[in-house]
Amino acid sequence: MTRFTIAVLAVALAGALARAADPPRALAAEERKQLEAKWLELNEAGDKAYRAGRPADALQPLEGALAVARKLYPEAEFKEGHLGLAQSLCALGAEYRNQGKLAAAEPLLTDGLEMRKRLLKGRDHPDLAQSLNWLALLYRDQGQLAAAEPLYKDALAMRKRLCEGRDHFDLAQSLNNLGLLYRDQGQPAAAEPLIKGALEMRRRLFKGQDHFSLPNSLGALGFVFQDQGKLSAAEPLFKEALEMNSRLFKGQDNFRLAISMNNLGLLYQAQGKLSAAEPLLRDTREMLQRLFQGQDHPELATSLNNLGLLYQAQGKPAAAEPLLTGALDMLQRLFQGQDHPGLATSRINLGLLYHDQGKLSAAEPLLTGAPDMFRRLFKGQDHPHLARSLNYLGFLYMDQGKLSAAEPLFKDSLAMHKRLTVEYAGRKSEGEALTFAATQPLTRDAYLSLARKRAGQQGVPFDAGSTYAALWTAKGTVARVFEHRQARARAASTGSAVAAQLDALAAARRRRAELLVAPVTKDPGTLKARETELKALDDRIAGFNESLPKALPAVARLKRLDGAALGDLQAALPADAALVDYVRYTFFEWDNDRPFGEKTTKTWRYVAFVVTRADVVRVDLGTEAAIRPAVRAWRAAITGGKPVPAEVPAKVREQVWDTVRKTLPATTKTVYVCPDADLCGLPFSALPGDKPGTIVLEEFAVATVPHAPFLLDKLWPGAARPAPPTGALVVGGVKYDADVGAGPKGAEPLVKPGARVGWGFLPNTVGELNGVTSAAAAKKIPVTRLEGERATTAAVLESLPQVSAAHFATHGFFADPSFRGLFELDEKDFAHSRRGERIGRAANSPLVMTGLVFAGANRPQTPGRGIVTGEALIDRDLSGLELAVLSACETGLGDLGAGGEGVFGLQRAFHYAGATNVVCSLWKVPDESTAALMNLFYTNLWGKNLSALEALRRAQLEVYRNPQKVPELAQGFRGKFERVPDAGGVQEVPPPKDGKAHPVFWAAFTLSGPGR
Repeated sequence: MTRFTIAVLAVALAGALARAADPPRALAAEERKQLEAKWLELNEAGDKAYRAGRPADALQPLEGALAVARKLYPEAEFKEGHLGLAQSLCALGAEYRNQGKLAAAEPLLTDGLEMRKRLLKGRDHPDLAQSLNWLALLYRDQGQLAAAEPLYKDALAMRKRLCEGRDHFDLAQSLNNLGLLYRDQGQPAAAEPLIKGALEMRRRLFKGQDHFSLPNSLGALGFVFQDQGKLSAAEPLFKEALEMNSRLFKGQDNFRLAISMNNLGLLYQAQGKLSAAEPLLRDTREMLQRLFQGQDHPELATSLNNLGLLYQAQGKPAAAEPLLTGALDMLQRLFQGQDHPGLATSRINLGLLYHDQGKLSAAEPLLTGAPDMFRRLFKGQDHPHLARSLNYLGFLYMDQGKLSAAEPLFKDSLAMHKRLTVEYAGRKSEGEALTFAATQPLTRDAYLSLARKRAGQQGVPFDAGSTYAALWTAKGTVARVFEHRQARARAASTGSAVAAQLDALAAARRRRAELLVAPVTKDPGTLKARETELKALDDRIAGFNESLPKALPAVARLKRLDGAALGDLQAALPADAALVDYVRYTFFEWDNDRPFGEKTTKTWRYVAFVVTRADVVRVDLGTEAAIRPAVRAWRAAITGGKPVPAEVPAKVREQVWDTVRKTLPATTKTVYVCPDADLCGLPFSALPGDKPGTIVLEEFAVATVPHAPFLLDKLWPGAARPAPPTGALVVGGVKYDADVGAGPKGAEPLVKPGARVGWGFLPNTVGELNGVTSAAAAKKIPVTRLEGERATTAAVLESLPQVSAAHFATHGFFADPSFRGLFELDEKDFAHSRRGERIGRAANSPLVMTGLVFAGANRPQTPGRGIVTGEALIDRDLSGLELAVLSACETGLGDLGAGGEGVFGLQRAFHYAGATNVVCSLWKVPDESTAALMNLFYTNLWGKNLSALEALRRAQLEVYRNPQKVPELAQGFRGKFERVPDAGGVQEVPPPKDGKAHPVFWAAFTLSGPGR
């Protein structure tokens, strides 16, 4: 928590006296003059003591000043009061508040505000704005956040009018205070721009000089970043604040210095740097104890809590307990039966310590009351504190074996965390939203742990449908926000102001991507210019992310989808289809006999929910420790260029498919797989089938979906389009060395001189173009053909919205570490922390990390670097694109989001832009096999009018069953075949003894979408 100065300046006090009405007749002129001088002297003494960090010394002079003011302006003669008296009421009330005497402060601040309102008669005035601000601060300290908000807003609005666009200390204070209130309300995305604005204004006002208000803003912004999981961004702010306060109050005990030490200590604790945190938190407590000289104070209680929690994290419960108990006792004395967020939090802290110690009966009364207190405080609003308190109590009940009592708590907490994540993601970038999601407690995992325990209870009915109903929209929460944002963007009227902003956002993102995917120089001047431009682009994009979502039009279909229930998905599923939703989660298991800090065992597990029209079945799969090595071993065997031992895929089937298969109805023909974690790279179609020598693809058509609500949306009938696209776009034979012209002046890539990227020409893609073009012509589908130097990024992006099908035969990429090293990208742009924080710019824009490569990509001056990133794709309206086929290598890979968010790759980008079905590859596929497969696919799709999913299935089965036909099929599709060295290194893999094709040749291609 931070505090603000009383700011009772002598000039302001003299001004208040000058504005006074005629002096009361009862005082002689000399007596009045002496009292006025005394009043000023006392106020100055109080303010000086406060600024010096001696709050105990400030109280007496301010109390004396109020007594003098009452003599100067007695109520009998000053019916409406007096501005001087109002000043003393407010100054003393503010000091009582600073010292934690909130009950004593309230009547003084309330009376002072009402008096100023009467005397100023509706006029804007700095004193009135300050009164509004001070009373709001009090209400915030009391936990009355709803009462504080209108006061803060009124003060901010008044100060904006008074300042008329100029920077001012008071205006910065109001921005900061309203931002901190939003933080207290659990709205970090709303808080951030206000607090940033306050910090920037204060930096301008003080021009590089130290000032006590600057550490306040630095700490406030640091906390907002920390709330969002941005610990790396918070750290330099907390350090700067501590360094400045250390200079300002060198060698002194000071409240602001103590708070700065506390803030940095808490950050170190959050980063897991417990040894670095301990001296800071210990020194904070000791300094506050000296400052408050045995008096109770909320900040002292907070300091006791913080140090106690640190000792708990260090495994020192005996040291933690008296601190947490002392903090709770102090807060109970301070608030005397009143609700307060700090009091509820303190109860939770002590309750969690008892829980960790195995004292479950002692923990229960502490944890049970916290959710109710938070509900009263937040008056029905969602809040992270409330959601976490529900989660904590749910864990207690689960560990006590009270599973029925725990279930509704986990459900409520899960739903609330999802709503909070959606609200946050709605005004932030995708990477920031993923970082925020990674900071949330594992409520979903707790609920799945509970479900596993309940399913294992003998004689107790378990309803898998009820369990999945609470989960089916939780997976892919961030993805859904951005899918919706792009759908609303597509609905914006052409030529509108919103459309113009969307165009500006797209241009800024394209330029940022151009810089991020270019090889960087070590030249300091160029690096500085690059950093400056990237910072400006980041700020511009962040501004659009903040403002645009509120301006985008509503879309009725999205509202319907948001309100959909699991039953709607079941009703939409075809009778012969099933959804298999895989979830990786942490299983929590309690053992009270284990030592402190080890009583809860955490194990990564997988579970699957099999959804059909008639039923939902939960399938427990096993541990990640067993599944992950089996999956990775199979992928490595497939792509390793050697025969795959039969026991390798058999082990994977045993781990992830056998039990799922047993739940599928006999009528099932299509399986929609929603994978998670390592399963995202698994070729489910190639798993062994029910009978020896068969594969799953022979039994089912298999498609993937990013999350269950996506499938529901695609299964619902689409809106009629007045003139739907009908043509096909075919891209290949790209000349990566082509000179396609330079970009506009000022958009030159900041790379080292002469830098060239080595994208090699793909000779066989020319034939692939011919094959697709011929297949389209046979169907009388008009074709837009882009090859050679004509296959530019501009031409591709212009053509895509005008076609219903697109085929890309070109390089694709995912910027994994090996790619970044090969192409000399700046590694810090891709940095992540171990705790899930996305630090680098590219990491915060994960769709920049994947893309397709077009003409001129080997020339640094090519506009857009010759690359269309996934982020560039989402700005196009591809809602008429029914099918995109990416025959490039590894186009199905991407950045893996935590918590069930799936793969952030090209498939996702095309879906965000509105494309229905996307075919991508999971690994490098030899050219000849690709040609054969595409020949069969397009023959099935356009020649036999099969669905995209069935067309791909039959094509893959044909290659699998008849590998000897591959050369003929390839040549028939694209003519003479040119063998290219290092095209995956797997051309010579001999077929297995059964004569079937090695999976490397056919199993890589997967279809994401409904397949229709």
